[in-house]
Formats: sequence, structure tokens, C-alpha cells
Amino acid sequence: SLGTPSIGSHLYTITCTKSGYAPVSDSRSVTINAPTLTCNPASQSVQVNQNVTVTASGGTGSFSWTTTGGTPTNGSGASFITQYASTGAKTINVNSGSQNTSCNVTVTAVPQPPTVSLIASPGSGTYPTTITLTWTPGNTPNSCTATSSTNDWTGKKSPTNGAHSETLTPTAGAHTYTIICNKSGFSPISDTQ
Repeated sequence: SLGTPSIGSHLYTITCTKSGYAPVSDSRSVTINAPTLTCNPASQSVQVNQNVTVTASGGTGSFSWTTTGGTPTNGSGASFITQYASTGAKTINVNSGSQNTSCNVTVTAVPQPPTVSLIASPGSGTYPTTITLTWTPGNTPNSCTATSSTNDWTGKKSPTNGAHSETLTPTAGAHTYTIICNKSGFSPISDTQ
């Protein structure tokens, strides 16, 4: 019986004999190709200094890995784990026998907590007067909301990074103004004048 042949070229020969005659034979060469090499997952997204894990299948069953900018930059075996210290598009290459393929990795920055500052200018004045409130969000909050002790500055305000200003004509007396900004995964941040 014929077992399962290994990957590669194989020569099979049969020889028959008969009394009084020279032996006769015939041969056939058979090539067993390796299964298609794959790298999984084909693409993924991770953050800076976060583990990237990829696995290989197919091929000869023996795998070698290489990548640029990763730690480590190479390895062997059916799986490979690395990290990247910089953002951007990365490629992990895997080789098995005569086959090569790759996985793609997108590395993003670690999210930072939101920031916001609020400035009231001037800080005091003689009624009637105007004041300018300038709020400056940072690290891309999802939303910002204004509140005030006299309800003359309220509601949603721009969360876009950078300075934003509005001018008010407050009534006489003391006023407190607050801006609160929110970002998914972080506690709200606020500033008050």
C-alpha cells in the first residue's frame, strides 16, 4: 500500500520478473506541492507598544518571520508576536519553503485624556461691560458643554482642538463660568473662571 507522500518530488518504480526473462520496470515521478501559505489575520489595528500576534498555516509547516521596526524583528514557528514603537502601516512577512506572504498592521497612537482651559477677559469690569470667554480643548474631546452661575453661557460648545471665543454682556454681580469636556474612555475634564 502507498502511504501519504511528503511534500516534494517522489520517484516510484515497479519491477516485474519472470523466469527466463530479464526483469522489466517502469517509473513515474510525482511532485507533491505544499498547501498555499497564509498569514492570519490578513490585517489588524493595534496601538503603539501593544502586542501584535499573527499565525501561519499551509506551506511546508516550517515558518520564518521578518518585519521592519518591530521588537523583535524576526522569529520562527507557527505564530509570531512583536510590538511597534511608532505609528503607521507595518508589514509582517512570513516564509515557508519557496512561498512568501504577509500580514498588514496599522499602528495607532495611544489615546490621551482630554484637556481644556477657560479664560475670561477681562476678569472684572464696571457694568455695563463685555467679557470674552476663550476655551481651548486638547486631545480631541468628543463634546464640550458650558455652564454658568447666571445661565448666560450654557449649552454645547465646540470640542475641536484649539482656541474658541464668545463675547458676553453679563449682568452686574459675580459670575462663574465652567466648561466641561468629555472623551470616551476618560473622566470628564473641566475648567472654571
